[in-house]
Amino acid sequence: MHEQMHDFKLIKAGLLIDGKGGPPIEQGAVLVQGSKIVAAGRERDVVPPEGAAVETFDYPGKTVMPGLIDCHTHHNGFGDGRAGEDVAALPDEILTLQAARNATACLFSGVTSIRENGAKNLTMFRLREAARMGIIQTPRMVLCGRPVATIGGHMGYFGTEVTGPVEATAAVRQLIKEGADYIKICATGGTTRTSFPLLPSFDVDELKAITHEAHKVGKLTATHCSST
Repeated sequence: MHEQMHDFKLIKAGLLIDGKGGPPIEQGAVLVQGSKIVAAGRERDVVPPEGAAVETFDYPGKTVMPGLIDCHTHHNGFGDGRAGEDVAALPDEILTLQAARNATACLFSGVTSIRENGAKNLTMFRLREAARMGIIQTPRMVLCGRPVATIGGHMGYFGTEVTGPVEATAAVRQLIKEGADYIKICATGGTTRTSFPLLPSFDVDELKAITHEAHKVGKLTATHCSST
């Protein structure tokens, strides 16, 4: 099968950071075919196939680098200092739209992958579905849905408060059903007004139940944990 020769893009930049750990490359270039990077390096070394139709983008005063990854986001937030309880009091529809706004801002800031660390109800799952349908462009998203919290515990206002191993196990199963990529645990209090920041929220049996149920289906866990 002959390689298609009509969909190459050549991106030239004053500086290229290739993500391999070496120094920045002056007069760098990236060659893209379709959605795949096929070459990156010094401009003189990045040469499209002979006879290829190439669209060239030249950014002499700019830096080209791999997409950034933000491993801790809360896309329901407004970034204006309001408390989580006040954010959670807003309708899910508003929070989904706010999440879409934040995701777009991330993407156009060079963040191409995010790990969301807790959102209300199904808001982030709805956003991901909209992205899959082509309604909106977002970064790649690794989602946990609602954090697993205790009654009155940190981030319990987002919708999943549990007591005891049985409820904890059921909560994990529900989150997995909804599409969670991993499980977020609020193991201590935090900024939530009704929580106790430096005290454990769950006992050992509850934590074991959460992690066991997640690991049983190949999912990892992440934990909010304040300490002295």
